[in-house]
Amino acid sequence: MDSFPENPSPDPAALAHILKTKQAPLATGIAELLAGQQSIFNTLVGMQKQLAQVDRRSACTINQTRGSGIGKPYDELRFPDNTLPSQPGQGRAPLPMLNNMLDIRALSGEDVTTYLTNHGILRENIPHLVTDRRKKLAEIIGCIGYYEEM
Repeated sequence: MDSFPENPSPDPAALAHILKTKQAPLATGIAELLAGQQSIFNTLVGMQKQLAQVDRRSACTINQTRGSGIGKPYDELRFPDNTLPSQPGQGRAPLPMLNNMLDIRALSGEDVTTYLTNHGILRENIPHLVTDRRKKLAEIIGCIGYYEEM
C-alpha cells in the first residue's frame, strides 16, 4: 500500500507574515469603505433635516391658507426633531390633533406648554397665561386670525 507523504506544517511565523501582508490591503479597503459609508450617512442625515424643515414650512404655509381650519383641517406641523405631535415621542405621550382653531382652544395648559416646548420655545419664553400660550401656538402652526371666545 502506498503511503501519502505527510503535509509539512507551515511555519507559524511565516504564515503570520503572509496573512499580515495579504490582509493589509483588505483591511485598508474595508476602512475606506466604512469611512465612505459614514460620509454617505452624514449626507443623508443632513438632507433629512433639510426636508423636515421644508415640510414644516410648507405645512405652516398651507395652514395659513386654511384660515381657522373649520372648512378644511390643518396639516399637522412636525416638531423640529421631525416627530409628529399626534404620535408618542421621546418622553412624551401623543398630543391632541390640531385640525382647526377650536382644537387649539380646547388644549389644556399642560398640552399647549408641551406643544410649545417641543416646537423649540424655551420655558422662560412661554407666556404665563394659557390663552397667550394658545395664541403663540396658533402663530407657530399657521392658524391666522386666532382668537379666544369672550
